Amino acid sequence: MVSQPLTGDQIRANALHSPTGDGPRYSKGHAVSLSLVGLGAALYGFLWLWLSRENKARDGGKTDPRHEGLSDDELRELGDESPHFRYIT
Repeated sequence: MVSQPLTGDQIRANALHSPTGDGPRYSKGHAVSLSLVGLGAALYGFLWLWLSRENKARDGGKTDPRHEGLSDDELRELGDESPHFRYIT
C-alpha cells in the first residue's frame, strides 16, 4: 500500500523537476511536492478526528436504528458497520 504512492511520486517528481530552466532550485517542482505533502497531512488529520469521534460515539452506546433487534452474531456479520467495531486511530 505504501509502495504505490511512492512510485507515483517518483514518476511525478521526474516530470516536475525536469530541466526547464527552473534549476538548480526547482521552485515549481518543490512547491507542488510540498503542497501535496500538506494535502496528505490535512487529510490524515481529518480522518483521525472523524474516526476518533466515531469510536467515541460507539463507546457511548450510540447505535444506528437499523441495528436494533439484531443478535450479536448478526451484528458481528456487519463488519465495520457493527457497533462493536473500533477504528484504529
